[in-house]
Amino acid sequence: MGTRSENLPFYTSEEWLLLREIILKRDGHCCRNCGYGETLEVHHWLPLPVHRTEVDKLGYGLGDNPLIVHESGLVTLCRSCHEVLTEQRARQVILKNPDLARLGPNGTNRDNIFQIWALNGEKVPFRVRKETWSMKVSQYYLVERVEIGKWPYGKAWGRYVREGVAGELEKIANSGTYTWRLEPMTDNAS
Repeated sequence: MGTRSENLPFYTSEEWLLLREIILKRDGHCCRNCGYGETLEVHHWLPLPVHRTEVDKLGYGLGDNPLIVHESGLVTLCRSCHEVLTEQRARQVILKNPDLARLGPNGTNRDNIFQIWALNGEKVPFRVRKETWSMKVSQYYLVERVEIGKWPYGKAWGRYVREGVAGELEKIANSGTYTWRLEPMTDNAS
């Protein structure tokens, strides 16, 4: 359990709708982060320590309905604040993954451009090569701009470089697929 899509059937349960209303009322029907009062959602997080044995690492219950947890593990947020917090949570899970942490200048992990960007300190420019490209040809993308949409996806722009010749700045197709690897920044084409 742990994601909204996995828990979707539980969001219409009478038990959840009652608990949700209790949390909304407790929080004054406004976002606890920004104070906004529309498009409100109830976010799961870790409850008080005494109740943490009842939830998983994301704050979802271990019982029959994962949405039902102690009230201290729930908070009212507007949709915008909820999306930002959920994105940050997902990003932290990815960055704490020991397999991704091994990524280095000659890494062979199959990550998307946005994960590589995060693991590379969120700095541009950096080079990436599609795993499917031939190693016989000197080709890569020099990524110059990254826009995160919903972590770990978004849009990336860069210049396709082949045999040391860089093309025009363009949106990189398939930048969200997990078929990229970081390339060292060594020659003058960067």
